[in-house]
Formats: sequence, structure tokens, C-alpha cells
Amino acid sequence: MSVNFADIEASLEAVDAACQAGELEEAQRLFKQFDEQLRSTLTSDMLAESETIQQAALTLFNHIQTLTATLQQNKTTVAKELSQFVGNQKKIKAYKST
Repeated sequence: MSVNFADIEASLEAVDAACQAGELEEAQRLFKQFDEQLRSTLTSDMLAESETIQQAALTLFNHIQTLTATLQQNKTTVAKELSQFVGNQKKIKAYKST
């Protein structure tokens, strides 16, 4: 049985593009679709079928890992910026009340 990795990769690219654009809700929706597509397409039987399929799946896995690392880094950056913003708002409020 043949697997169309181009469609799967295109779905992952759509998730990546949404993340890069900062459209995180859309990225989450697309990732759920991608996950369902990947789970229904790649079964353990298929992975055992050929080394080519295993290599393509490994490439997808590496892409997912890279995307996850980027999102984790963005999450950390946003959390830090939000913390600084809230801290500044508290300082401004304290300054205004004096």
C-alpha cells in the first residue's frame, strides 16, 4: 500500500505557516486535522512495510520536533513579555496612585 507523504507534509506545512503567522488557534485546529490524518494513514503495519516509508515518517517526525521546539521557544518568550507587561502595569498603577 502506498502512502502519499506529499499530502501529509502539506498539512504539516499549513500548521507551520499558521504558527509563523501567530494564528495559534488556527494552528491548533490544523494540527488536530494533521494528527487525525497521520494516525489514519500511518499504521504500524505500513511502517513495517518498507524502509522508504520509515524514512519518510522519520522526516515528518523531525519536522514535528522542530516545529514543537520553535513553539516552545515562542511560548517562553511570550510568557516573559507578558510578565514584564503585567509588572509594568502594576508599577504604572502604583505611580498613579501616589
